[in-house]
Amino acid sequence: MPFLFFEHPNALERKLERYDALRQILSDDLSRQTLDTHLRFRRFGRFEDLLFTPRQEVPFLLAALPPDVDYIDAGAFDGDTTQEFIEMTHGRFGRICLVEPDPNNAARAARRLKELGVAGDNVSIRQEAVSSERGLMGFNALGSVGSSLDKAADNKVPTALLSDFDTGGSLYFKLDIEGAERGAIHACKDFIARRKPFLGISVYHLPDDLLEIAPMIHELNADYRLYLRCHGAGGEDLMLYALPGVR
Repeated sequence: MPFLFFEHPNALERKLERYDALRQILSDDLSRQTLDTHLRFRRFGRFEDLLFTPRQEVPFLLAALPPDVDYIDAGAFDGDTTQEFIEMTHGRFGRICLVEPDPNNAARAARRLKELGVAGDNVSIRQEAVSSERGLMGFNALGSVGSSLDKAADNKVPTALLSDFDTGGSLYFKLDIEGAERGAIHACKDFIARRKPFLGISVYHLPDDLLEIAPMIHELNADYRLYLRCHGAGGEDLMLYALPGVR
């Protein structure tokens, strides 16, 4: 959901030194420019300050993904980002797993895949939520992009760890799980350091998502290259891409 990254300007000012340190671990000038413009937007609220690029314009990622990569779309919504992945890779992938706990969204994703003609044993949909622990957790099933984990909700969904989706092959996780990204990554730091999956992480749901997640990945000492892109004209879809080093 947009604009949840905003915080009181004084709170943001106190974090600017940490953002300066974060800037140093980003891998290209466009990432640093994206960070600078997003911070100006957060400080002054001027949409014209934003630098955003289409989601498909990630040449660094497309050049690095192996043709047999297994794609795990955590927070798949209605399958829109899975469709983009299929189109960007021209249908070259090993397996695809859409992870979407909202039953209405999962049904819409299934219809989308059917319309695309994507089916078979290498494509699946799992009605689970990626989280920091396995079990059952409250979930607000809104049938929209706002569906999210909520411990106080009466409706319960099964939760899983990132490592539960390990296929044994090359992995690419897209994480857009409404603010649960930080906990999910922290719970599987050892798995990430060992398996070195490609990662595309939403870092706009909470004010400190980027500040916490980027250093967490950098400190794994797994030779990750970090790229930041904003794919939304309103500052939403701020994505941190983490590409592992040479395998």
